[in-house]
Amino acid sequence: MVNNAVANKSRPQLPDWYPLPIYNSTLTEDEWLTQIIIRATFQTVWRNYKNGLIEEDKDWKTVFKNLIVENDITSEGFIGKDKKVHWPVREIKPFEVFYTAENCRGNCYDDAREWAKKLVDNPKKYLGEFFTSNIDERFQSLNFNSSSVKNEHVIDVMGRTAPLIIDLDYDDETLSTAFAIWLAGARNALDESHKRSVDKKDFKKWAYFRVLPAFDLLLWATLENLSYEDKVMGSILWPEEFINVTTDTTDRYRKNTKPLVRKCFEWDFVNKFWSQRRLEKKMEAIVKKIVEERKVENFSPAEKQPKNVPAKK
Repeated sequence: MVNNAVANKSRPQLPDWYPLPIYNSTLTEDEWLTQIIIRATFQTVWRNYKNGLIEEDKDWKTVFKNLIVENDITSEGFIGKDKKVHWPVREIKPFEVFYTAENCRGNCYDDAREWAKKLVDNPKKYLGEFFTSNIDERFQSLNFNSSSVKNEHVIDVMGRTAPLIIDLDYDDETLSTAFAIWLAGARNALDESHKRSVDKKDFKKWAYFRVLPAFDLLLWATLENLSYEDKVMGSILWPEEFINVTTDTTDRYRKNTKPLVRKCFEWDFVNKFWSQRRLEKKMEAIVKKIVEERKVENFSPAEKQPKNVPAKK
């Protein structure tokens, strides 16, 4: 068990709440997600306060203890009530169409907007002119650009969705290849990679490199106006190995734990993990329902016995 005896005079003392029992628990997917969301939320609110976006001052150390140290939020009570599910590929919703159009209003699109209205209101009158006058070709060269997007909070409303046009005249293989090329370009433009989902290997890594305690200690140090050096963090997170000098805990913390902490509690990553878990739970529910329906179908409602099995005489 870690205690202040591990500390030396050159470093700040550990908080009285450290360590938390959850640090040495084996967490499920939903438990990991719950703990990460709680911490990411606190971190965001705290940053907003420090940046002047929240005026109301709070006893932030008390908030930290209530939310993280003494929280009794269960994954079932938190994640289980989350009914929001978006399929990775789906048709665009009416609101999303209107929001995207409204957000991209500008003089450069006035002609396109006017023609769109004409074709919707009176297609018989304007459809011939639209094609014979090559207006459709002119609009094909009109693209959105970053200066046309007025609202900096688009991601808050739309998430990380992207409207696409899929031409179903092409075969499936061609469409799959075309989407893969588009996706590679989109990921490159966003300077990110998300080639695989979060899985058990990640959970083991997070536990081994002590992601939760590292985040909590660093955040608490910020609230206390303290600073934990890499060597100190390594000695706290792996005290036995530090004392026995069996491993360079400073190097382990600097090269592995610090990058993971920076990644796992930012909302870009949290939203990806959360979306993945929403979809997984939806699919689990669908599979469960199908299995239950098949069980019912295999029994005769009248005789309450398996079909094709002769009744006892």
